[in-house]
Amino acid sequence: MLGRTHARPARTRTATAVAALLAGGALLAACSSPPPAPRASTTTSSTATTTTSPTSSGTTLPSSSTATTGPGAAPACASAALTLAEAVAKSSTGAGSADIAFTLTSTASTPCSMTGYPVVTFRSAPGSSGKAVAVATRDTGPPPARMTLDAHGVAAFYLVVGNVPVGGVGCVSVGAIDVLPPGGGSRLSVAASFSACGPSVGVTAIEPLASLST
Repeated sequence: MLGRTHARPARTRTATAVAALLAGGALLAACSSPPPAPRASTTTSSTATTTTSPTSSGTTLPSSSTATTGPGAAPACASAALTLAEAVAKSSTGAGSADIAFTLTSTASTPCSMTGYPVVTFRSAPGSSGKAVAVATRDTGPPPARMTLDAHGVAAFYLVVGNVPVGGVGCVSVGAIDVLPPGGGSRLSVAASFSACGPSVGVTAIEPLASLST
């Protein structure tokens, strides 16, 4: 009876030790197992979708080539399609000054338009052979208004020229003028014999030929 009494505690201790060993192994296995994979890929995918979504549904910007003129407006007259001439019948002389009229005639078969003052320079003779004459110009007369020339239409402008010395400034002889139309391009040249007196010559804006007084 005594032997059996001592044997039971031994089995109990052994079972307890085995149980403890198994529990420790399980704990060790749990500690050494890799952690669960992070969910970074899900976050990255969501961020990428959020970033690219506005681009795919973006609003189209207005074109930089939007027209600034109204429908059917005539294009600017090109200097290559214009001829310059002196309108002697429209010129006049008053007390102390002369109004010398010049015309710009379109050679185009379609309408064109002009607005503004021509740029006028002076020479001693027509063409590049004429020496430049130092005469200043100033804008004068009514303000510019947009005008449309029909095919082969005519526009005009005046030079307002002093014909007597003014303020001690004498006169210079002019044999030709060079004109750059408001639309730009190349200069046009025509013979025009007159004396320019005083500090400057007035240049009117482009206007219809019919509006020039005689």
